[in-house]
Amino acid sequence: MNSIIGRCKHRLYRCLLEFRSSLHHRNINTSGILNRMASVPWIVPTDRMPSLEEIEQCIGCPNSDQIELSIGFPCVSMLDRSARVLDKVATASKSQPPTQLMQCGPVNGDGLYRKILAEFLTRQYQSVVLADELYVTSGASFGLIMLSSALFDAGDMVFVEDPTYYLAFEMLRMWKLNITCVPTDEQGIIPAALEEAVTVHVAKNASRPLTEDKPYRGLLYLVPTFHNPTGRCLADERCKQIIDVARKHKLLIVCDDVYNLYYFTDKPSKRLYSYD
Repeated sequence: MNSIIGRCKHRLYRCLLEFRSSLHHRNINTSGILNRMASVPWIVPTDRMPSLEEIEQCIGCPNSDQIELSIGFPCVSMLDRSARVLDKVATASKSQPPTQLMQCGPVNGDGLYRKILAEFLTRQYQSVVLADELYVTSGASFGLIMLSSALFDAGDMVFVEDPTYYLAFEMLRMWKLNITCVPTDEQGIIPAALEEAVTVHVAKNASRPLTEDKPYRGLLYLVPTFHNPTGRCLADERCKQIIDVARKHKLLIVCDDVYNLYYFTDKPSKRLYSYD
């Protein structure tokens, strides 16, 4: 266990070093993360699951009155609460026939789960979300990989914000997609710059036929609400302009909307989906 965590730490540290070197010309500071990674002992027991206190020590939040904002770890107390919920689910599932419990589920996810999720999202977004429009994946990253691999081929074009979420950038590059970074300002991605970049791409690839299986000329990856790493939210007018560009040039927009519900106002930001 120690050796595995040691390798993970070493790899993460190397990734952060490479990430920092790629951002040397931007006002984004990762030195605090690197210093913490270098100093944390990362000592965990090898014969049992680590305690909450040991986890807190590893992620640098030993005191309950501290909130760690420099890295994207979930709150330890929330993990503890989630573990208790999962324990209840595991207990309740024992009443199900073993063959049913271990069987593969529907391709787009369990129907009851999607229904409950749609009701939850409708309340939180304050706009209607239909269960039939939901597709269950193993997280946002898997959803991005699934879409990019199913609908695009190596060499196809992806447009991303500059800067963008660095792990998504690496995943898209892993699938050998050509990535074009589009300039941003205080209101997010600049529609005119996106239009220009897409127009150049379409002109170069006009001969590529669109098919039923591959109906898009490119992919646009966005974090429209509480953008990572800038924290910006796309303005209403920008959202409308981006949808217009995407429809005009047959782009698939993938919104990494994992932060939409973390709002502190009376109403959340509208989903980009709602402008289409």
